[in-house]
Amino acid sequence: MTNFFVGQHVVCVDVDDPPGYAVPLGPLILNTVYTIRDIVYPIGWDGVRLEEIIREIYESSSWNGGEIPYDANRFRPLVESRLDIFNAMLADTPVDAIAETV
Repeated sequence: MTNFFVGQHVVCVDVDDPPGYAVPLGPLILNTVYTIRDIVYPIGWDGVRLEEIIREIYESSSWNGGEIPYDANRFRPLVESRLDIFNAMLADTPVDAIAETV
């Protein structure tokens, strides 16, 4: 079971089509940040759907139809640096308030 959650930012780390895979991966781009829209648990693997990509509806004997997810193993959580956290905090602070504390 994946440790991802809906709304989480993840980085794509694998864009290679597995040998014999019937459904092309589509527009995944290596090292690109995506947002998880949905998490599903098909038999034997964890899947994620992304805000930035809507895949085609796919039906086969091994898939019951609907938008096919990406394998969650293709992604890693985006780790924000400590500076990003402080910059986000400062973005909501008026410049005058910052100057008064210095």
